[in-house]
Amino acid sequence: MGRYYYGNISGKFWFAIQSSAPLKDYGANEVGQFYHFKQCGCQVGDGDLFNDGNLPNDNLYCEVCYNSFEEHKNACDEYEFEGDDDVLWESDNMYEWEITRDAFNEYCVPYINEHKDLVNSVIEIEFEDDSDVCNYEIKFKIDANGNELKIKKEYEEIFADYCFMKQVEKYFDDNITSDVCSWSAEY
Repeated sequence: MGRYYYGNISGKFWFAIQSSAPLKDYGANEVGQFYHFKQCGCQVGDGDLFNDGNLPNDNLYCEVCYNSFEEHKNACDEYEFEGDDDVLWESDNMYEWEITRDAFNEYCVPYINEHKDLVNSVIEIEFEDDSDVCNYEIKFKIDANGNELKIKKEYEEIFADYCFMKQVEKYFDDNITSDVCSWSAEY
């Protein structure tokens, strides 16, 4: 169980700790929600189609999978999708997010610097080198008695946000010409 994010960075949100909008208060922007067509599941437009507040007309259908609105509607009717019979699309649980390099430097770098000693005293963040997207794993450090250290409950959100920010930082470090890091988040 859990929610995932995909894009320039990818991973799983920390269950019951991290929101699906971890950088909302640190300069990230929600670009928009995704929509998909009923029956075939193809994405409707590029996410911007719905963001201006104007929903598309009722005759919108998947032109990739069907030759007409009626053909798509008949396919949906066959499987008895709930809702408006003339609307062949529905909202998805995915939202697109992005943060600019400038916003990251202004809001996230100070956060990283403020919390790095705390985080680095308990865990090491290991990034996958062979991936097109910036994935990570955490490795807990060992205390003097040979026991694995634990994250104190009151610091869990700090650790989760720190790890997410370190992913974005790694993306920007590896992609020096990119001014934006983006990801899609499950809600």
